[in-house]
Amino acid sequence: MLNFGIGIMLFAVSTYFGLYYRRRCRLRAQLYAELYEFSLYLTEQISYSKTPLPLIFSTFSLGKNTEFAALLLEYSKEFEQKEPTEYALKHINDREKSEILSFFRGLGKTDVDNQIKKLSEQKQWIKNKKEITQTEETTKGKLYFKLAVIIGIALLIIVI
Repeated sequence: MLNFGIGIMLFAVSTYFGLYYRRRCRLRAQLYAELYEFSLYLTEQISYSKTPLPLIFSTFSLGKNTEFAALLLEYSKEFEQKEPTEYALKHINDREKSEILSFFRGLGKTDVDNQIKKLSEQKQWIKNKKEITQTEETTKGKLYFKLAVIIGIALLIIVI
């Protein structure tokens, strides 16, 4: 009976790691999808309405409870205070984090025409990353979850 309990615990731990990785892939894909959506919104607001950046940040993140919305609110504070802030982006690696932060830190530094030109260039990069992360979510996320379940079942069988 003790072996069965240990086997069930190993199965649960293995499945947890599969769920964790799948969730990480999903949140990463969601971050890039929201970043792409924000870049479209930002381009529209800058080119047509000439809305100030802090107002764009707050209106876009209004009512959203996501990691990206929290990033926008943090950056809005940094933008107003002119002090760099450390961001807690958990689901991406350091290279991607620096790319996203360089996107934000480049906002508001040039005139509107150059800003729109730079945004249109970066939109393509963001769109590519969005598509890549969505593909990874559907393939790798499911693959690692299924692999973790199979490993859990194998551990359960071995222990019993």
